[in-house]
Amino acid sequence: MNKSKIILALNILKKTLDGLIVKCEKTDIKGEKAVVRTEKGQIRIYAKRKSDHNVRYLPKSNAQEIKVLAQRRYDIKLLEVAKAEKLQIERCLKVLEPEADIETVFDSMPEALKPYITANEKTDLGYAQRWQKEKVAQARRLKEGEGFSTMRGDVVRSKSEVIIADRLFKAGIPYRYEVIFPMKFEDLTYVYPDFQILKTSTKEVFFWEHLGMMDDPKYANGQIKKISGYARSGYILGKSLILTFESKERPLDTFCVDGLIETFLL
Repeated sequence: MNKSKIILALNILKKTLDGLIVKCEKTDIKGEKAVVRTEKGQIRIYAKRKSDHNVRYLPKSNAQEIKVLAQRRYDIKLLEVAKAEKLQIERCLKVLEPEADIETVFDSMPEALKPYITANEKTDLGYAQRWQKEKVAQARRLKEGEGFSTMRGDVVRSKSEVIIADRLFKAGIPYRYEVIFPMKFEDLTYVYPDFQILKTSTKEVFFWEHLGMMDDPKYANGQIKKISGYARSGYILGKSLILTFESKERPLDTFCVDGLIETFLL
């Protein structure tokens, strides 16, 4: 994750804490709150004011009052910790100067020199470049005329895959087309995920499968089996496995594609 994203995340967290603090500050901190004591092996709940040593026993029949006082104790502690956490974040933000960010160095280079520069692998860009160049086992590459060309120059099997590939490319997201993935599940020994994708900021790897013939029962059942196989291989739908669907009557929804990219890959 580059520094600008860390700063953004910290500011979002700070804003969340501000709202929490405002809400918790409405708590009556001078009122009674619940305290718990163990006496002769029995757990007892009492009401106690901060300024008073005396306590008032609360039997379980006073459940509603216990609920109010327990919530007050929680809110008071939450306010204390939220203020401390906000202070820590403010200190971090003072230290994290946006200008001093290794992720911006490559972008600052003259355009004429960029093709000759290999970004350091410790940067997000350098790691992504190395990942993209790694040699991996893939299905036979299609030639022009056998499929559809993407903006990056790949040839894929469907127009819907072109849409997905081009949106990944425009977003600067590294991907591989149809890598060979071993899968020992029922009669499956290996599969060819449509896209293997690197989320640069976290170094996570995702598979993206586009299921393009969902109105064909045999095809649909085969894809369900494959999704189960992915899960047993550690690729869980909604976590590291992304799916899109279409049928003859319902083509690929590009709004869905954009939403998935924004949610999982940026």
